[in-house]
Amino acid sequence: MAEKFPKKEEKKIAEGVKEIGHVQEKEIGHDEPVEISEEKKVEIESAKKAEIEMEKKPGLPEESGKELEQDLIRLQAEFENYRKRTQKEMNERKELGKMELAKSLLGVVDEFENALKHLDGEGKAGMEMVLANMRKVLEKEGVREMKCDGQMYDPYKHEVIAQQESEKESGVVLQVARKGYLFGDKVLRHAQVIVAKRDAEDDREQHVLVAKLLKEAEWFIEKADMPHAENRVELAKNAANQIKNETRRKHAFENLEETRKHMEKKKADITKSA
Repeated sequence: MAEKFPKKEEKKIAEGVKEIGHVQEKEIGHDEPVEISEEKKVEIESAKKAEIEMEKKPGLPEESGKELEQDLIRLQAEFENYRKRTQKEMNERKELGKMELAKSLLGVVDEFENALKHLDGEGKAGMEMVLANMRKVLEKEGVREMKCDGQMYDPYKHEVIAQQESEKESGVVLQVARKGYLFGDKVLRHAQVIVAKRDAEDDREQHVLVAKLLKEAEWFIEKADMPHAENRVELAKNAANQIKNETRRKHAFENLEETRKHMEKKKADITKSA
């Protein structure tokens, strides 16, 4: 069944057919209208239908264009973020690779330094030169030796392997057993150190010991066991003498004096009752 069009569109098709006919008449030079074949009419009608269909199709709305523009901007921003993130990850992997290589070379540096302590003469000079060049390469890549001597203990940089009694402030680094190194601002290897003994901790332990001995002495006093009470008081006195902190030392001797007074009173009561 032939497709039906609105009257206005049928009129357009008819006008198109008529126009083509006039053109053909002029081309062949006839004054009389020339009859057009049915095949040609179908062709003209199909062309006109296609033109009408194209006119019916709406153009791209303005809002759709704005949405496409926003999508493009967002996609561009996401790609830029992806590019930056990828570049950052690549830099971090490169840095990690450098750190691993530098850390493995530190063991070689340690061996060179230990060997130099037992060498003399030309052999020592040659090894010192090799060691100096190796240190320059490491420094060029961002590796730096930690400065530890005389500094306070830092758990983020130092590894304590021993404590030693000293007149210096508690926690001060006295000796470096193995050097520590930094890679930029990051710790590449912790320094193994010996620090001054913490008097505060020792005082606390001695203070607790004095309190424990005096408590035992009080128990023996209540039981009228004076020999054991006197023994605990004497031990408490020795422990109190080892406290270096003046405040704790004073407090320990005050408690000690109170226990002695209690013990003397108990002795007097025993003598009276006898």
